[in-house]
Amino acid sequence: MKWTIGKGILWIWATVAVAAMTLAAAQELPEGPGKKLLEDKCTACHDVSLVTEKRASREGWAETVQMMKLSGAELNEAETTTLVDYLVANLGPAGAAPAAAGGLPAGEGKQIVENSCTQCHGVDYVTDAHYSKDQWTEVVVRMKLSGAPVEDSQVPVLVDYLTRNFGPTQ
Repeated sequence: MKWTIGKGILWIWATVAVAAMTLAAAQELPEGPGKKLLEDKCTACHDVSLVTEKRASREGWAETVQMMKLSGAELNEAETTTLVDYLVANLGPAGAAPAAAGGLPAGEGKQIVENSCTQCHGVDYVTDAHYSKDQWTEVVVRMKLSGAPVEDSQVPVLVDYLTRNFGPTQ
């Protein structure tokens, strides 16, 4: 009787352990271009949780992917771009979107937002803000001091674009 209860407890423990491992292994990745690349290329050497637990900017993910390529990951340039865009969109800081994300109106300054701001932030960070010119100036200067790749000559162009398109709402 004692051995039967012990076997039962052991069986239950083993079942729970296997279920937990299966659940961890089946961690869902968000859909999108790049998901299959991540599954095929990254998880050939790493558990998916190693990837999903990390948060990085576009530059950070690009450096990580480059390091993995130097360590033997086989990705061509198109695959590299797709994978980095996927990682930034789904595992970037504050849910950052890829640099090519839409939703920005045309005009002088759009390219600066796409090339500089979306390295760390999603486009919605910009489109949802609605600041005054003084507030946008403060934001741009603060981001520049924090390392945003914006040239001094681009600051007025960027502030004018942001104020014109994402100024205070009436």
